[in-house]
Amino acid sequence: MARKKREMSGVISFDSEVLAQDLDIDSLARDDARKLIPAPDATQPTANELSIVRYFEKKAKEEKKAVLATLSELRKRLSAIYHSRIVEDLKGLPDDLKRINADSRTMEAHAVEILRDQVADRETEVRTFISKNNLNRNPHPPMKPGELSVRLGAIALVEICLSSVILSFSGNLGLFHGVVQIIILSFCNLLGGWLLGRKALPWLNHCHVLNRVVGVCTLLVLVQVIMGINLFAGHCLSSSAPDCFMALRVAMASFEISPFAVLTLKGWILYAVGTLAAGGVTAVGYCSDDPYPGYGKVAAGLTHARQAVLNKQWEHVDVAIANYRHVERRRGHLTGKLIILEERYASLLGDMTRSKEALQEKLGHLDTVCGRMVGQYRVKNRGYSLNRVSSFPPFFFRRMSFGPEKYIPEETMDQEFSRQFILSRNFRRCREEDSPLIQKQLIEIHNEELRTLHAYFLLDEREVSSLI
Repeated sequence: MARKKREMSGVISFDSEVLAQDLDIDSLARDDARKLIPAPDATQPTANELSIVRYFEKKAKEEKKAVLATLSELRKRLSAIYHSRIVEDLKGLPDDLKRINADSRTMEAHAVEILRDQVADRETEVRTFISKNNLNRNPHPPMKPGELSVRLGAIALVEICLSSVILSFSGNLGLFHGVVQIIILSFCNLLGGWLLGRKALPWLNHCHVLNRVVGVCTLLVLVQVIMGINLFAGHCLSSSAPDCFMALRVAMASFEISPFAVLTLKGWILYAVGTLAAGGVTAVGYCSDDPYPGYGKVAAGLTHARQAVLNKQWEHVDVAIANYRHVERRRGHLTGKLIILEERYASLLGDMTRSKEALQEKLGHLDTVCGRMVGQYRVKNRGYSLNRVSSFPPFFFRRMSFGPEKYIPEETMDQEFSRQFILSRNFRRCREEDSPLIQKQLIEIHNEELRTLHAYFLLDEREVSSLI
């Protein structure tokens, strides 16, 4: 079809001359003039006028169809946004937190129940031990590892320092000569004293005589070993040999002849320092745990089992806090998404409004062109009817319109816009009102979870309340 059409600001623009040729207005007007159409008493537009109007009605229907298709697409996009379940997910966060807490509580309760069974087994073991060994007291608490290390380290350091000072007065060895021998001597005294305090002396407290006899024998052996090591060190220090290896051979010979025949005062001082160090370690070892053999071990098993229960309980507190923080982060994420969806929704509603305005403008333009083409037909008809005696009917001088208002889906578009606008307000209400309310609900659920932990795990009420 020889017609020029272009889009200018969304409005269809026609070339009047080309459109008149396309509609063949000149021929239509000439034919009707020859047939004396319209008649003087005619009240309805001519058939050719109606054909021109139908042409523009067809164009109006096409524009309406295009706008309705655009409206349908916009409705789908709006529906996809509204049914993205973000609002439902946001409102479901309190129930999600309750469910997560319940699941965590169930899992932790099962784990704690197993640990409590272990505590019951350890308690039975302790009661059995007390009954078999005729004990009527609670176990002494063990020494803390840090305190034990400090005491042993202090004894070893004092022994090494004193032995080094004593050794420095022996010939020309100096303060830092013989350090290796001193460290070896100190290690032997520490080991012997620890075995004496932890392994030998406690057996003297045993209720069975045979065990006490074994303890006495072990005690005598360890005491002799400690005394022998320190006496041998005294013999080495008393030797006047020029080097270490010669001094060891001389000391071995004199020790075999008479162990207590240490010849110098420095040797006896070194013996006394080593023996006192071993005695100090013996006292520390004896006091580091319960003096009854085995009682501290079974009591430690019970203590560790109880501590495992407490640790698992506080792990659940950490899990509850982590659950709350996870759900709260999700609430913030969904709230941020609501802002994006609200802006996108408003943009699509603007597109809907602009589509309606564009359709009104297009239909108005089509109606103007329609009236112009009909008017051109009438002018040409009157021009070809100069010899006509009868007059033209009154309607022939009135403007012709195809009724563009019929092609504007006012009710459909207005109702859809109103409905979508109401839906869009849900996003704002959910973001501004529901989200803060949900945040408060999450805090209340979290606090309630912490307050009820003592009912599940027998936590101290004061300690639980301090977490809220």
